[in-house]
Amino acid sequence: VVAAGLFMRTFSSLANVHLGFDRDRVLLVTVNAQRTEIPPTDRLTTYDRIRQRVAAVPGVAAAAASFVTPVSGGTWNNRIEVPGGVELPERQRLSNFNAITPGWLTTFGTGLVAGRDIRDGDTKSAPPVILVNQAFVKKFLNDASPLGKTVQIGAGSRFAQPPREIVGVVADAVYRALREPIPATMYVPLAQFDDSRSPAPAS
Repeated sequence: VVAAGLFMRTFSSLANVHLGFDRDRVLLVTVNAQRTEIPPTDRLTTYDRIRQRVAAVPGVAAAAASFVTPVSGGTWNNRIEVPGGVELPERQRLSNFNAITPGWLTTFGTGLVAGRDIRDGDTKSAPPVILVNQAFVKKFLNDASPLGKTVQIGAGSRFAQPPREIVGVVADAVYRALREPIPATMYVPLAQFDDSRSPAPAS
């Protein structure tokens, strides 16, 4: 009886956790282009074409694509550098990240706290940009405004990317699991993502 009571209390607690996104009206579909004959250079175009076709289906309010699905158990992170930010030991300079398309925040119902969202114009030919969540701002900037500051993903490694300007702040949302504290998280435009220079996602 005691065990059953503890289980029900835990279940009730998890069921009422604020996720930071809408879990009731979202349909998830996994697309693995790595198992197809689609060349790596054409995969981003393929993902966008799928997104546009799904968005055109009657009854669909919004559609988006991302490399990491929230609460999927997967984690994608890397060491970063934030010039002018809080001085942290190298082992603590880790932040989770995700690569998303325009409309991803709207699709999941995740709020934009400050700045702007990712746009269709954020392509590889445009200046590199990034969104960060509130937990990121607290950890790396001590809650100071991050807009206009830069982040370098993979700083000091062979996976180092060009610095990205922070253009928006996203509300905190659960990343890997319900039981874990919300981690510092970055959101990169999928159209600017270069998987040839990044490690495989960790899980």
